[in-house]
Amino acid sequence: MIIWFAAHIPANSSGGVNRSISEFSKNLKIFGHATKIIYKKQHENLFFFSIKIAFHLCFSFKNPPDWIIARSTDGLFCSILCKLLNFKTKTALHSHGWEEKVYELEKLIPGKLVNNPTTCKARFLRFPLLRLNLNLSSLCLTGTVEEARWIKGRYPSAKNKIKLITNGTDLQVGPYWAHKTFLPYNFLIVGGYTWKKNIQYGINLFINIHKSLPQSRLFLIGTGKSDSFYRYINSFKDSVTVIEEEPLDSMQKWYVTCPFLISTSRYEGGYSLAILEALSRGAIVFSTSIPSTREFITDFSNGILLTGTDEQSDAQKIMRVIHEDNLIRKISINAWKKASRYSWKRQSLRLEKLLLNY
Repeated sequence: MIIWFAAHIPANSSGGVNRSISEFSKNLKIFGHATKIIYKKQHENLFFFSIKIAFHLCFSFKNPPDWIIARSTDGLFCSILCKLLNFKTKTALHSHGWEEKVYELEKLIPGKLVNNPTTCKARFLRFPLLRLNLNLSSLCLTGTVEEARWIKGRYPSAKNKIKLITNGTDLQVGPYWAHKTFLPYNFLIVGGYTWKKNIQYGINLFINIHKSLPQSRLFLIGTGKSDSFYRYINSFKDSVTVIEEEPLDSMQKWYVTCPFLISTSRYEGGYSLAILEALSRGAIVFSTSIPSTREFITDFSNGILLTGTDEQSDAQKIMRVIHEDNLIRKISINAWKKASRYSWKRQSLRLEKLLLNY
């Protein structure tokens, strides 16, 4: 097969979308398929990017792709072309985060907490185009069971084309942290300073922990730039390391620096890459009990679920766990075993089988 991936992101993006399509592309190449990734150029808006992919398709008539897998509305014009001109190419809508669903959750959050809210342009233009692309695409690849069910419930006519392909992680030979005699009190938070990631809550948890464990350290990775964020952590900056942006191939060092990961997301459209990667190292994950995370984290088995609303209770729960060596060892081993079921190779084989047989 010839498979194109397309996403309106820069080629050097450190986010989860780039990690996902890069890993799928790499593994499908290993399996013998021809793949390429189409990124946006600097200052290229979404509309022209979508048209650009369609032009690429038109000029590939001698050797057209079998599949174009594009994020959100990025492949809309390709879907239109394929329908109008009866091309052999099929399109798949790659949706690890359905925008309309995000907006429904956003409306429940106090407005002062929502940075970068959904715009009127998105609601009245992008959402209809997304629905149109769902109708025209051959497949819609979702990242969680809960999200797939939500889309099927909202758009029952498209239910047969909605398929689950989750994120993955690199396989590790064993749980790195399970047999360490000493675990430093290093806590890791990965993600941008956005209302969806809700890392301010995670910082509040660390503040509570730091009162009892002054030797504890917090590592904030991939926060992006935010003046208000720096003002917020200024009072205890000596205990905090901030990396605004970290290349994808440099992330692994943080999972062997920090035995504890805190994930306080309000929403994840796919399985959190940070959580999966931490699990693969046998790290102890403390995560809010959102639907996507509950699909692969079981409380006190392979991770710890938090309320996400009660700072004192959640901080106390974390403190209890990090002092129980036997529990930590059990969770670490189970975490590694669970992550091993979500290797990028295994997820890519599932994607290959789906594309070959559809």
